[in-house]
Amino acid sequence: MRSKYYISGLIAAFALAVSPLFAADTVSLNVGKDGSVRVGEKKITLEELGALAAAEARKDKEVNFQVAVEAGASADEMATVINICRRAGVSHFALNEPANDNAELQHLYDEDQADRQPAYAGKPVDVLALSRRDDERERRVKELYAAGQLRTGPDYYNAAMILQHALTPDDFLLCHDLCVVAIGKGEPRAKWLAAASMDRFLVSIGRPQRFGTQYGAARPGFPIRLSPVDTTVTDRLRMELGVPPLAELKQREAKMDALFGQSNQPSKPPASTPAAVAPPAAEPARPPPGLAGNGLANIPFVLGPKKFKAGDAIVIEQVLANSPNLAAGDRVVVRGQYLLASKERATLLLALTQPEGAGRESVSPAQMMKVERGTGAFELAYEVKHTGVLNLTLYGFADGKPFGGVYFGTKPQMDGIKDWTLSDYEK
Repeated sequence: MRSKYYISGLIAAFALAVSPLFAADTVSLNVGKDGSVRVGEKKITLEELGALAAAEARKDKEVNFQVAVEAGASADEMATVINICRRAGVSHFALNEPANDNAELQHLYDEDQADRQPAYAGKPVDVLALSRRDDERERRVKELYAAGQLRTGPDYYNAAMILQHALTPDDFLLCHDLCVVAIGKGEPRAKWLAAASMDRFLVSIGRPQRFGTQYGAARPGFPIRLSPVDTTVTDRLRMELGVPPLAELKQREAKMDALFGQSNQPSKPPASTPAAVAPPAAEPARPPPGLAGNGLANIPFVLGPKKFKAGDAIVIEQVLANSPNLAAGDRVVVRGQYLLASKERATLLLALTQPEGAGRESVSPAQMMKVERGTGAFELAYEVKHTGVLNLTLYGFADGKPFGGVYFGTKPQMDGIKDWTLSDYEK
């Protein structure tokens, strides 16, 4: 047995109210693999543990000590802790065997990370396929969470990392909560992720991040920069959570832009349908509303072929561009409303269909958004680089197939495709 011990674990069923360490007739201890013992977050020696156990036994003869043993802790260390409490007058014990890491969560985490590795090597990543896989992983993680299948520090960390790649503020908050639990269970990797998930949540609701883990482009085509940071947060607090100093984070902007900037995105040849576009390698913050600046103005447009499932619709309210041609070299912003009734979730994508399929395309995050059943507003941006016709298309999460959409552009452009039947859309 080691000569010094500290306390680590959870007060299982009761809030602290009377004593700073124990408050009721159930006390949870955690025997660590490093020979440590924890009660709450307070460090005590074995002698202090004995004194506290004696005090609890005097207050309640039926007090129950729940002893959890981490994987790797020796039987001798566990027996020493129990014997100290027994000699102090505690007679009721419940022993929890070390929990095994959830193999399915580890597999989901490994998949999540593997899907993102090509981006760091400068290789194309299919953003639509990645979005579908992310969505499936997120749903499964939430099922495991609801079923109580997260038990160990690595379980909570693996689940949190997958939710960090979701798109909603609620998911980022849950990710942060899971990180807090993972830290409490001794998972050091969760410290940085706790900071990153809080930053991601704040950025997603339009507030400055606290720690400086999030980068993004203010507008399509602009360089990637560190998102606004709360200057009241100190570098010491960042250090405690495994985040570099703010000055170093600022210096990383060039590297982030080289990895994920739109001008550096890999691409692949598209086919003749809106589905064939190469996605971005990263997920920078979505651009804020108000993209009508930077030389863009309202332009007239004509609707072309469209096809939707019953109850679905895309209503284009405004098209802004730096010329009325909607042709190569133009920057385009489209605003409007969507109605989704045929599916629970979908991806709405602003893209260019090239009849000849001769150009190479990449997709900016500003071109796409996840939508859920119901109605909502959208603002999507696109830089036209090749000859073709613009469209707004809905893609299903289950299979990634287009199932509805509308073409728009100048009158000559729409006259040229008036016979298109959109047969590639899901029947």
